[in-house]
This record gives sequence, structure tokens and C-alpha cells, in this order.
Amino acid sequence: MPLGLPGNTTAIKSWHVVTPIKSSDADPKRSMTTDLVYDLTQIYHRDKSVAGINAAFYDGHVAWQSAKRNPQAFLPSLWPNNQIPNTDTFRYIMSLWQP
Repeated sequence: MPLGLPGNTTAIKSWHVVTPIKSSDADPKRSMTTDLVYDLTQIYHRDKSVAGINAAFYDGHVAWQSAKRNPQAFLPSLWPNNQIPNTDTFRYIMSLWQP
């Protein structure tokens, strides 16, 4: 049975979702989304190496996250084998973006 059809609870139980929150409950210091990033080799803002990414915050502003200004977010040890990190590591990286 295709995903999303009534009665297909098996697929729905495996979904990982974020519960809705009020904008007044959002942390203004936490980004909501970033450029699409699969791994360190596919970050497209580059200057001989990774230059950085854009991070959007709940109030709608976008802030440049420079690898020079915020190097701890771009440490190769956080991106093993240049692959997208596991959930906990990815959340840690997301917590490093600065408004």
C-alpha cells in the first residue's frame, strides 16, 4: 500500500517528524534550515576548500556560516568519510550555526 493512504500505519510509524511549535516558542539562536548539504565535498560555496553555507533562522533572516569564522562546524571528524553525519552529530552541527 502506498505511503500516506489510510490504513498504512506501518509506514507512518517509521516516520521521524518534528512536532509543530508556536513561533513564540522558537529559539532565535537556532537555525531552521540550511543549504542542501550531503557531505563536505558537496558544499558548493568554496574557495579552494569549504567556504561555508547559508543558514536560515525562524524570523526569516539568512546568515552566512563561514568555515573561517565557525571552523568547528566543518571539522572533518564530524563528517566521517565525507558522508552526512548521524542524527546526533548533525543536530550538534546545526546547533553551531550563529545568527
